[in-house]
Amino acid sequence: MTGQILMPKLGLTMTEGLVTEWHVEAGGKVQAGDILFSVETEKIVTDIEAPATGEILEITVPEGETVPVGSVVAAWTGPTASMDYEAEDDEGEDDEGGDALESGEQALPEQHSSPSADKVTGRVRVSPSARRMAKQHAIVLESVMGTGADGEIKLADIEREVAKTQSQSTTPDQAAARPENTSRPATRFEKIVAQRLTQSKQTIPHFYVQAHADVTDLIKRRSTHNQAAAPEERISFNDLVIFGLGRAFAQSPEANSIWQNETIECLSTVDIGMAVNTERGLFVPVLRDVSSISINALAIQARDMVARAKSGKLGPADMEGGAVTVSNVGMFGSVTLLPIINPGQSAILGVGAPQAVFRPDKDSAPELRHELPLALACDHRIYDGVMATRLMQQLCEVLARPADLLAE
Repeated sequence: MTGQILMPKLGLTMTEGLVTEWHVEAGGKVQAGDILFSVETEKIVTDIEAPATGEILEITVPEGETVPVGSVVAAWTGPTASMDYEAEDDEGEDDEGGDALESGEQALPEQHSSPSADKVTGRVRVSPSARRMAKQHAIVLESVMGTGADGEIKLADIEREVAKTQSQSTTPDQAAARPENTSRPATRFEKIVAQRLTQSKQTIPHFYVQAHADVTDLIKRRSTHNQAAAPEERISFNDLVIFGLGRAFAQSPEANSIWQNETIECLSTVDIGMAVNTERGLFVPVLRDVSSISINALAIQARDMVARAKSGKLGPADMEGGAVTVSNVGMFGSVTLLPIINPGQSAILGVGAPQAVFRPDKDSAPELRHELPLALACDHRIYDGVMATRLMQQLCEVLARPADLLAE
């Protein structure tokens, strides 16, 4: 019996995928669960596993080639399999027993002195991006000591090997010479981000609305709440901003829309993207049904998404949907951020650091307040100035009433 292995659909909007690496060769036999190949989309890298036992008869799509979803990438003796991952996520997986991370190696490395080869199969455990970099620099994987779970080789391990090799090849005269500018090829992930954001800025008519929200009471209430709460019940300032934005969207449902193929699609739930910085780059997991859940439920969901983003455990479905994203640079001390809208959405909220300012009180005496700088980038095909200003006004009013936010 001869079956086909097809390019899987890894997300609702995926139309094609890049085969970045084959982990098997023609003629190789595989067991159910063995990694067959790695697929890179515009959002993530995913390892595709064999759904059954079989033998690879022919590889029809080589590494580095991009093909549409559903294309035949290999023939084998197992059943025809597309292995769609749309509904899957990583919840409930045992990290210690899992294979290579799906989208990188951002997890904080655990210290292991064991070799990187799997004790049962003898296969070197290595994340996809680490394998690619090792191949680029001719690093022998069997000689690298992995610092990940069960000795898995991470990108940082390969980077250390590359740096070690380069330092060993540097002569004293070279070391004393004036350093020259260096360059490196952009990774595929960096190229995708650059392409998508360039396309966004060129094709989405951006305009910006800025405001300052009085968060004096919000800061005090949050501090009081967290002092009395258990560690797992504490709320971040970003949680409150996202939660408040969800409430503002509930008051302005027309803003919860996107431009889709010359039509305006009104979304049924308020889902909000959250920009998360990782060692591999910026990821935007989407928090679900923000306008209907409690602040504690949102904080739990946000912590989980941040942890999964930093450990490379986000699935394609985790980054789908939503009309708006929150990008907060306040923790770095920046005052203003004028962000670029993520393709597929219609707005993004830039959040700066709260500023201490003196404002006149009811008796015109100076009073110390804390104001949060906000900048909303809007798609002019969805928003007009009045609509954007109204949404910002509602957000500012919500953030100024922390008792209502925390009561929920």
